[in-house]
Order: sequence, then structure tokens, then C-alpha cells
Amino acid sequence: MIAAFALLLAFQTTVPNADAPRADDIVVRDMRKLEEWRGVLVFQRDTPDCRVVTSANDKDLDAIGCASMVQCFVTTKPRFLALNDRKLSARARRQQRVAATRDMDACFKTTRMAMVQDLTRRREAAAAAAPAG
Repeated sequence: MIAAFALLLAFQTTVPNADAPRADDIVVRDMRKLEEWRGVLVFQRDTPDCRVVTSANDKDLDAIGCASMVQCFVTTKPRFLALNDRKLSARARRQQRVAATRDMDACFKTTRMAMVQDLTRRREAAAAAAPAG
């Protein structure tokens, strides 16, 4: 009887809480919050800074939205500046603008996903390290 109780107790301590959200679920939830997030770039002497227009109601997600916006802008800025070349035909300019915009959107998605996954890992580690109480 005692052995059965010990086995049951050991089983209960190793089985994750079914009610606790999984990391994948948290990432998906946070990515959805970022879909509603809006920010604008503000420039000080050609240096971009971000201002939150519509918050994700989570300061860390707001920071991710801004960091990814600044990072992706800096990465794709040369491509957008190249659109000012007067030698480009209207058609070539349009094609390059579409391609640069597509690449910037892809940058947002991948950068935000990586940042949200990192945030989830950090929050899980902090929760695991916190004393139970």
C-alpha cells in the first residue's frame, strides 16, 4: 500500500499540469497579440526610434514589437533608399518596392517569432526559479 502511494506521488510530480499552458500555446497567443500591436518609427537625426500606437498590453511584447520594427527597418533601409534612383523605370521601382516590402514583412515575422520564443523561455525559467508559494 505504501509502495503504491509512493508510486502515485512520484507519478504526480513528474506529470506536467494539464491546466498549465504549453510554451507553444504561449508563443501563439503572444504572436496573436502582436498582430494587433501597432507602432510608428520616429527619427532623431536619421536614427529610428519606435513609439507604440496600439499596445499589446504587455510591456515585453510592446518592446518586441518596437525592437523588431527598428531592426527590420535598419536591415531593409538601403533597399528602400535605392528606390530613389531616377534611372529606375516606374515598373522597376514598383517591383523593387513590392520585393522590399515583402522582405520587410518576412523580417517582422521571423524576428518577432524568435523574440517571442526567447521571451517565453526566459519567463518559463523565471517561473521555474521562483519559490513556490
